[in-house]
Amino acid sequence: LFADFKQIDRAYQLGELALKIGQRNGEPCFAAKATLVATGFSLHWKTPLHSCLPSCYESAMTLQREGDVNSLMIGFLVYIYCYYYCGLPLWPMYLDMMKMMQVLMDYGQVLGVSLLQIRGQLVQNLMGKGYGNPTDLKGDLLDPDTQMIKWKEQKQEKGILLFYVSRQYLAYYFEDLELAEKMTYKLPRYWRGGGGPGLFLSTRLLFDGLIFLGRYKVSLKRRYLRKADLTLKECKNLVGLGCVNLPNVTALLEAERATAVEPKNTRKIQQLFDRAISLSGRTGFLSVQAMANELAFKYFQGRDPEWSKTYLYLSLELYSRWGAAGKVKQLMDKYGHHLGDKRQEAQSFLVPSRTEGGLRGRQRFESLRSSSLTMPDVLQ
Repeated sequence: LFADFKQIDRAYQLGELALKIGQRNGEPCFAAKATLVATGFSLHWKTPLHSCLPSCYESAMTLQREGDVNSLMIGFLVYIYCYYYCGLPLWPMYLDMMKMMQVLMDYGQVLGVSLLQIRGQLVQNLMGKGYGNPTDLKGDLLDPDTQMIKWKEQKQEKGILLFYVSRQYLAYYFEDLELAEKMTYKLPRYWRGGGGPGLFLSTRLLFDGLIFLGRYKVSLKRRYLRKADLTLKECKNLVGLGCVNLPNVTALLEAERATAVEPKNTRKIQQLFDRAISLSGRTGFLSVQAMANELAFKYFQGRDPEWSKTYLYLSLELYSRWGAAGKVKQLMDKYGHHLGDKRQEAQSFLVPSRTEGGLRGRQRFESLRSSSLTMPDVLQ
């Protein structure tokens, strides 16, 4: 409740207190649920998302070991959502989702399976494994036409909203701004019924702001710029409250806004993009770092061939490391001619590197921190 009313400091204090009580209680399931709730709604505002991930994983595994079937769905979902919004490589998360779906099926947790199927299909489409147009969110895991009928009959709002937000992400990634805007209007506002300060909020703010700025640059309609400015103001307010997972989002929105309102100020715009890229790299948000390079390329496209080639190449490399082969292919097909002598070399990015998954818990996260990814020492 405190977090929902933006009293972030108080919410964080209560979240830490909940963890201490859970640990003292001696009841494993109680401690696991306290960790998941506190992480999902308050701790992530003051703690880098990557450092929340091991405890989310361990809590979910505790609920599975203890046979707490009623809470297992929440445990799995919080872990998967936290992983996705960290921007870490997709493949290990995808493997974990497949195993978690099987566990939930065995326990008859139909809702949990359907929610994981949506997120799994989103990942499949980013990896280039969906059916048809990737923005349709259709593939092995999800038939949206059939599933949407079921959700509406059952009044299952969670599934419907997760479907819309997943299509919003895909529409923006694959450059369908009209669809992205349509999906944005189907979602509730961030607070009061919009999920409050959940794990998804920083990503939601990022996509809303970028979609409105993109629509403004195409149409020059001031209403889009006003909406983008309100989104950016929300980000700045939350950063002012000490939210540690938003500075890179704010920086990227500032850079993209500058391309819309002062496109001739090349030096300033490049500095803003480089700041967003640097912040995203230092905080480990691989997907946002890739997106920042892509947007920098689009700005320099037609302005400076060398810089556009550099930013495009970096975005392809980062999307490949993220595991989004479908996005890499889309960029190569549409913009590959800008790479010049780098085009042949960039073909290797169509085969993404795959970090092994398989529910390995803390060991996996420790190895990620020491890998070639530009992540901070989150423990410090």
